Amino acid sequence: MREAGVLWLQMTGGEPLIDNGFRNSYALAWDLGMMIQISSNGSRLSDPRVLELLTTRRSYRITLPVYGATEESYDTTTKRRGAFVRFLKGLQAGTEAGLPLELNQAQPLRRRARGRLEELVPRAVCLPPRHRGMPQRPAVAAPWTRA
Repeated sequence: MREAGVLWLQMTGGEPLIDNGFRNSYALAWDLGMMIQISSNGSRLSDPRVLELLTTRRSYRITLPVYGATEESYDTTTKRRGAFVRFLKGLQAGTEAGLPLELNQAQPLRRRARGRLEELVPRAVCLPPRHRGMPQRPAVAAPWTRA
């Protein structure tokens, strides 16, 4: 890839963070100087091995889709029980680590929400300062960041 002049690499899937070769592939691409963007559901961002890799070799952006504002709606949309809890855990870990997170409306929600991502994002979630579909604004304090 280096010889071909690749400068930007988007890692997506399925879920790229669960791939057995993700950490080695990511590290190699980063070491070769590529700008890396990851599209992930966020469920593995709390894995210490993944978090260490992404904090020591920072990506350009990590995009997380938001599938619902409640556990019921999120899990129903994804058809995965516990997906909402894993998303929040990963979002919390990524936010606390200062990862360049960007939240996105998931495709199934776009038709119903018509650009109102802030109404779909759980109010207890600490939002990164920039994310697609929402204006720039300060982060909302999350329960785990309050003294």
